[in-house]
Amino acid sequence: MHDAEDTFLKTLSRHEMIRPGDRVLAAVSGGGDSVLLLHLLVRHRSRCPFTLHVAHLNHALRGAESDADEEFVKALAARFTLPIACGRADLTRRPGEPSSLEERARIARREFLHESAAAASCNRIALGHTLDDQSETILMWLLRGAGRGGLSGMEPVTADGIIRPLITLRRRQVREYLGAAGEPYREDLSNEDPSRLRNRIRRRLIALLDAEFPGSVETIASAAALLAAEDACLDESARQLVRGTEGFLYAARAAAAPPALARRAIRLLAGARGLDPRALGRRHVEEILSLTDPAMEGRGVDLPEGFRAERRGGDIVFIRREQGGPSKR
Repeated sequence: MHDAEDTFLKTLSRHEMIRPGDRVLAAVSGGGDSVLLLHLLVRHRSRCPFTLHVAHLNHALRGAESDADEEFVKALAARFTLPIACGRADLTRRPGEPSSLEERARIARREFLHESAAAASCNRIALGHTLDDQSETILMWLLRGAGRGGLSGMEPVTADGIIRPLITLRRRQVREYLGAAGEPYREDLSNEDPSRLRNRIRRRLIALLDAEFPGSVETIASAAALLAAEDACLDESARQLVRGTEGFLYAARAAAAPPALARRAIRLLAGARGLDPRALGRRHVEEILSLTDPAMEGRGVDLPEGFRAERRGGDIVFIRREQGGPSKR
C-alpha cells in the first residue's frame, strides 16, 4: 500500500469521516489533489460501503481550458460509473458582493456543492485540501492579521458535513502516487500567477520553509490543531452571548463581556446567519460592537455579502439588506 493511501485511511479513521451507509459528494476540479481524492474514495468503498457522487463547478475563467477540465472530470466519473453534477459559475459582481474574484469564486463553489449535495441526498462533501493547503491558509491569514480562529486553519470535519480526507497528506505525496499509478490530471496555470498571495506563499515561502526548516509545514499544521481545540472551548463561552437558535446577540451581555469574547460571538452569529465570518473585517466587527450602546437603538451597520447588522430592542440582529431597507447610518 502506498504511504499516501495509508495516510488517507488513518485520517478517515481518526476523524470518523465516512461511515457505512453515508452518501458522499466528492468535489473534483480535475487537479491532482481532487483526482487522488476520488481515486482513494473509490478504493475505500471496498472497505466501507457508501454511496459516492461527483461534483464539478466550471468557473469559466480560463475559456477552453475550463471547459476541458469539465470534460476531463466527466470522463473520470464515467470511468468509475459515478453520477456527476456539473455547474457553471456566474462570477459577475453584484451589489453587496466581495470585490475579490477569488472570494466570489469560493462562495459560488460552496453554494454549488451544498446544493448538489442536497439534490443527491449526500450527507458528506469531500474536499481535496492537503497539508500544504492547510499551512498555506494559516500563513495567509497570519499575514492578513487574523486572530486565533483564522490561525486554526481548516477543520478536518465541519458541522455542515465537509470532510477533508487528504488534510494530512503533503502535495508531493499526491504527485508521487499519481505518477506511480500513471494517473493523469489537469494543471491549472492560474496557480502560477504571482499576483495571488496564496501562490506566492506556495511557491516562495513554503518552498523556503521546506528547504531551510524541514518538517516546519507539519509543525504549522500541528500548532493549528491545538489552536482549533482551544478555539472550540472559547466558542462555547461566546455562544452564551447569543440568544437561542434565533440568531440574536444580547447587546447588554456583549457590552459587559470581554471584548475578545464579544467579537467571537459576532463572528459565530454571522456564520449562523449565512454570512461568511471571514468576510468580516476588523472594522466591521468594531462597528457591530458599537451597536451594544443603548443609544444606538434602531441604528445599523452595512456588512459584506449583502448583510446588515441592526440594534433592535436590546438585541443585535443580522439581516439581508433588502429586508431591512436602506442604511440608517
